[in-house]
Amino acid sequence: MGAFQNLVKLIRPVIPGAGRPSEWPFVPGHYRICTRSAPVVVVVPRHGTFATDLAARSPEGLCMIAELASSKDVGKLLRNIGSNLAIEYVVLANGASDKQRLLTATHKLLDDKTRAELPKDMEAAVHGLRNDIADELDALRKQVKTIDLSSVGDPQDLQSRIKEITSDAKRQTTGFVAPESGESEEIERVIAVSGVRSRKSGPQREAYNRLSLAVRTILERWRQASGSAAITLAAAAAEPEAPEAILQLLAEHDEPGFPAGFLAGRFRQFMTESTEVIPEASRALESRDLSRFGELVDRSQRAAEEGLGNQVPETVHLARRARALGARAASAFGAGFGGSVWAMVDAAAADRFGKEWIGEYRRAFPGAARRADCFRTEPAPAARRID
Repeated sequence: MGAFQNLVKLIRPVIPGAGRPSEWPFVPGHYRICTRSAPVVVVVPRHGTFATDLAARSPEGLCMIAELASSKDVGKLLRNIGSNLAIEYVVLANGASDKQRLLTATHKLLDDKTRAELPKDMEAAVHGLRNDIADELDALRKQVKTIDLSSVGDPQDLQSRIKEITSDAKRQTTGFVAPESGESEEIERVIAVSGVRSRKSGPQREAYNRLSLAVRTILERWRQASGSAAITLAAAAAEPEAPEAILQLLAEHDEPGFPAGFLAGRFRQFMTESTEVIPEASRALESRDLSRFGELVDRSQRAAEEGLGNQVPETVHLARRARALGARAASAFGAGFGGSVWAMVDAAAADRFGKEWIGEYRRAFPGAARRADCFRTEPAPAARRID
């Protein structure tokens, strides 16, 4: 289930349609609203009293103050800016803190000519956001001008600067672009640590190594029987009529060192996961079909239980109960033989879900539950190369 460890970040999309001004900003965040139809948004790191002090002054021309605590807040902010057509300027301020990088990330997304350096983890987050909202970014860059006043840490000074900026505002367009009702809400992931240690030594070592050795053995047997030069099992399975022939080959003779039928089951799991589940699940996420995504993750979990044989009663229970409690999808992840289970849930229900989930588990497995834990985590961008 490693393919599902990095989930697509799902933020409620902005879809063209009339929105009521009283409902803006449409995506929840840390905002202080002044005048919704004003042209200036001030963006600051979330710390200290700067935002409170500036809001108390209620500067003319100020639409809202956005406070950033994480890269996730940056994505929410950009969607809200794009949904308010009156916004003309994004002002970055009060950057003298360890969260300066959030202002830099916002600047890089709104102005692709910015060359400021970011730590690798934040650069990856920026790259992920850039991919997630590429179409919206093009429109945003045409809509707003970014002004870097991150060195300004005095609310009174910034109030004067906002007045100057407002005097240059030219746009007469106003209006709001709201999400259609029924669009998917924000999604978060809840992790349950089973408390079962996944040992890779002693008696468990043989079962652990068997999974990778099985792939090598299947490939070697196919190369010997067919004359194939494939160097990976995926390449071998892509050869004409190879999947059926490989299964027949594995069914004819058991391999010493493996339980009867194990290699055939391992190959079926490999084919199911690689050629069916992962491509279809990717399409389901892309189209935001979480119902279909959940079905495919269930299928992957069953294949791990039956074809890999690397699940324990505790992780099987956690995956099953997560779905029963309303998770959009749930699965064990990692190398198996213990470890943890993730569940994709609506953010608004994440705390309640987590308490019920771990509570049931502790009652069902009191021994392992002494080391169990449960916590929320935000999906991050998938692994990617950073140039």
